Amino acid sequence: MNFQQINSFIAPLGLIIAGLIMRLSTNQVMFGKVKKYWLSFIITGSFLLLTRVYEHWFA
Repeated sequence: MNFQQINSFIAPLGLIIAGLIMRLSTNQVMFGKVKKYWLSFIITGSFLLLTRVYEHWFA
């Protein structure tokens, strides 16, 4: 695996982790305005990760 393939798996994981941090955080100063988008981060990250895994194994 080269760097681009590894990075294509790490970036969606970052979105999923960011969504979980926004959901579980109680810091209103940092996540006050964007806290309502936590689910979209998780769904987008999961979709991107699934497409990367599909491309890697089946294409």
